[in-house]
Amino acid sequence: SSIAEEFERQVAQRPDAVAVECGEEKLTYRQLDERANQLAHLLRSKGVGAEERVGLCLERSVELVVALVGIAKSGGAYVPLEADYPQARLEQMVSEVRPRVVVTRRALAEKLPVQGVECVLLEEMAETLAQQPKHAPKSGVGGRNLAYIDFTSGSTGKPKGVCTEQRGVLRTVKGTKYAQLGPEETLLLIAPVSFDASTLEVWGSLLNGARLVVYPPGPVGDVEELKRVVKGKGVTTLHLTAGLFAQVV
Repeated sequence: SSIAEEFERQVAQRPDAVAVECGEEKLTYRQLDERANQLAHLLRSKGVGAEERVGLCLERSVELVVALVGIAKSGGAYVPLEADYPQARLEQMVSEVRPRVVVTRRALAEKLPVQGVECVLLEEMAETLAQQPKHAPKSGVGGRNLAYIDFTSGSTGKPKGVCTEQRGVLRTVKGTKYAQLGPEETLLLIAPVSFDASTLEVWGSLLNGARLVVYPPGPVGDVEELKRVVKGKGVTTLHLTAGLFAQVV
C-alpha cells in the first residue's frame, strides 16, 4: 500500500481527532485530509504523478504538514530544500532532482535557485486551492514508488540524493517494536524535513492515528522553550539528536 492509502485509513477511523497542531492552529484528520487533497489535485493539474519530484521549502507549520500529505496524495516525491543552504548546494540539488514544481512561499522562493521551475506559492494560491475538490485524487502509486529524496553529505562531503520508497516509510513506522506509536500518543515535529528523523515524526504519528505537534519555526536548541512545548502540548514521544538529548538531560 501507499503512504496516502495508509493515511486515509486513519482518517476513516478517527476523522474528528486532532491530527496536527502548531501554536493555536489545529486540524482534525478530516480537515487535514481535505486540505491535502486540494493541494494534491492542484499538483496533479501541473503534471505531478508517480516518480515526479516536488521541491518543498516551508518553515515548520501546519501548512508544512498539509504540503507533505498533499504531495504524497498527488503521487509525487517530496524533495526538501532549505532556504538557508549555500546557493551552490541548492543549485546542485535542483539540477540533479529536476523538480516538476516547488511548493513554497514567496519570501522563501526568492532565496531558491528555481529559475525555470514552476513555483506553487501557497499564500498566492489560496483562492485556487479553495476551489479544488476535497476528495482524494487517484494517483495509482504503491509501495515501490518514490516517497521522498533527502540529500545527505555522506562520507565525501558532496551531498547525495537518497531515494526512499513508500514501502520503506511504512516499514519504519507501522507495527513498530522500538516505540509505541498509536492514537493515544502525541509526537513532536522538531527535526528539519531535510533530516530523515522527520520521517518518524511526521509519518509515525499520521499513519498511526496519533497527534502531531509542530515545534515553532526558528532555531532549535532553547531547552526551556522545548520544555514549555513538550509540557504545554502533552507530547509523549520525542526523537532527539544526541546533542539535544544531552542538553535536555
